[in-house]
Amino acid sequence: MITMEPKIQSTTSTRALRSKIGPIKAYLFKTSYVISPITPSDLKHSMKGAYKSFLSKTDQAYGHSTSTINPKLYPISTFKQMSLVVVPSFMIESPFEIVAIALIAFLLILLSMREHRHKKDILDTERNMAEEVIRLREKAEESNRLTSAFLANMSHEIRTPLNAIVGFSTLISESEDKEEIKEFAKIIHANNELLLNLINDILDMSKIEAGILDFLYTEVEINELIQTLWRSYRFKIKEGVEFRTELPAESYIIHTERNRLSQVLANFINNACKYTFEGMITIGYEIRKDDIYFFVTDTGKGIAEENISRVFDRFAKLDSFTQGTGLGLSICELIIKHLGGEIGVESSVGKGSTFWCTVPTRK
Repeated sequence: MITMEPKIQSTTSTRALRSKIGPIKAYLFKTSYVISPITPSDLKHSMKGAYKSFLSKTDQAYGHSTSTINPKLYPISTFKQMSLVVVPSFMIESPFEIVAIALIAFLLILLSMREHRHKKDILDTERNMAEEVIRLREKAEESNRLTSAFLANMSHEIRTPLNAIVGFSTLISESEDKEEIKEFAKIIHANNELLLNLINDILDMSKIEAGILDFLYTEVEINELIQTLWRSYRFKIKEGVEFRTELPAESYIIHTERNRLSQVLANFINNACKYTFEGMITIGYEIRKDDIYFFVTDTGKGIAEENISRVFDRFAKLDSFTQGTGLGLSICELIIKHLGGEIGVESSVGKGSTFWCTVPTRK
């Protein structure tokens, strides 16, 4: 604590004042007051409450009004330079009380921060829950929309080949022309295959979603796999379209799922057959550092740029006049991802398309 006394001339009134300052000092030390070298007018302006408190307490300290501390007892010049102004403070009797007060203040701050954080966590949780509810609702609505679209599409896609099978079966029973019967039988066979493919697509998608689609890995000779696909589809290619292979001279063997890889490539060929009316369809592969790059290229009508991003979407049908579930390429994408590869398409309207996929070279 700092005490400051102004230097004044020794007079009777001064000695009287000094004799009265003693009790004030004792009171100040007892109550932990601070003596500050500012003028009463400054204190009145900035600390009105403290100054009023000082007036009442100093009256009690030595039994006289504080008005005795004024320029009548001090020279005015001295009083202006250094006035005794007392500012009240807390009553602190020991260092332990200081520590206790600091600790209490610290704990109060911690409690306040904890309460604020708790409220913030509650608000964040409520906001996240609301966002999750909205997301799940939108997902459910989208799922319902897709299911409705799928059922409507299936109703049409299944009915079309069934009607063809029933109709041409009736015509066969009524016809006696062998050539006509042979032609009708081909149509029935084609629609049987179409119906079978529709059912297989539905079953595969349901198995994939349930996580029960089987993947049996074996050693696969790629050249032999491609040649088998070529032999299976060469008679299904439209007249005037060439179907050829593009293979390395030496075959390559990888450890993969033969049936699923064959399913993907067959789907690529089917799409090429649907949209290629002249020119060429080519199936082949390239050996790369970490994977095998498979491709099916055609000279068909191609895909518009704005539709390329939707090619692998579920139920996507870029041509409403073409039969199919719209699940084939979506299933292909899921299969290739399961095999650890990538899938894609490059296309230009009027020039054709290239569907491709990669499979890791795990031997």
